[in-house]
Amino acid sequence: MSRCAEMLALPHAVCRRRQCHRKNACYWHFRKSGEPCCLRNLTGPQRAAFDAIYAEAIAVLRQVRASQLPDFAPPDPERRALQDAAIELVRAELPAEYRPSFEEWRRRRETGHP
Repeated sequence: MSRCAEMLALPHAVCRRRQCHRKNACYWHFRKSGEPCCLRNLTGPQRAAFDAIYAEAIAVLRQVRASQLPDFAPPDPERRALQDAAIELVRAELPAEYRPSFEEWRRRRETGHP
């Protein structure tokens, strides 16, 4: 969750903790939930958007690990934008062993060819 927040520049944009803000990294977390403190500074719609992107990134990562990625992008533009953001988050943090097949899938998805 922290890496997702960092990649969306939340520590720099909304965090009130000096260490997080200056380094654009999540250093402060709530003990019980483990979530970065900066997430509490988001408005309702911003938090909903973050949660949607985070959930989509988790779904994409699970599909990568199970080798069950669909060869098509969603037709709905909002859903497509959400999935595109999640794919970029996953791509940046993907272990090396999954990268070749992931990049091949991503290219197929972009062109629309199986």
